[in-house]
Amino acid sequence: MPGRKVLISPTSFEKPDWESETFPVRLTRKKVMNSPDINVDKPITRQYQIELDEYYGFQGQWRPSQYFESLPLPDTEDEQKDEAETETEERENPHLRSTKEITGYYVQADDDGVGCVDDFITDDENWSIQYLVVDMGEELTGKMVLIPPDWIRAINWSTERVFVNLSKELIKKSPRYDPSVLLSREYANRFSNYYAKPQ
Repeated sequence: MPGRKVLISPTSFEKPDWESETFPVRLTRKKVMNSPDINVDKPITRQYQIELDEYYGFQGQWRPSQYFESLPLPDTEDEQKDEAETETEERENPHLRSTKEITGYYVQADDDGVGCVDDFITDDENWSIQYLVVDMGEELTGKMVLIPPDWIRAINWSTERVFVNLSKELIKKSPRYDPSVLLSREYANRFSNYYAKPQ
């Protein structure tokens, strides 16, 4: 299938083989080949998600994100109107989006900007996103930190910003994340415990 891309739910994955970089799946080659076409450059609509669920026989994998709530509005009246219409559309017809789209989005703390989304850390047991990897840029000589998605207040798609309910100072003092070090449970707990402290 040269050049063709399809979507496969993680519920079809077997345990990944990290050495061979292989994902065994509980699907036949024919089933994958005949999967509905997908345009990966566009958000995935709920209608398309339902079509995939029916094709693969999944049991309602759609989970609308809580991060569509309370989208901050821009300053001008026209921008506010456009943004309000976008928010209403999202609520009525939410979409799935690739993490590739959010990579590079600006991270906005309660009081100031703190850097950009550089990557994501997922749990290979249930494939949920556990952390956003945030590059704090030149201000902190490229320091990278992890932020649990529970702290995300909203994502503004038009301005490409991720809003978090944390102060800039708290994020600046977070333990440094080193991508070259294996993220063990113990290592990851340093970040979870840090952000769990009273503010």
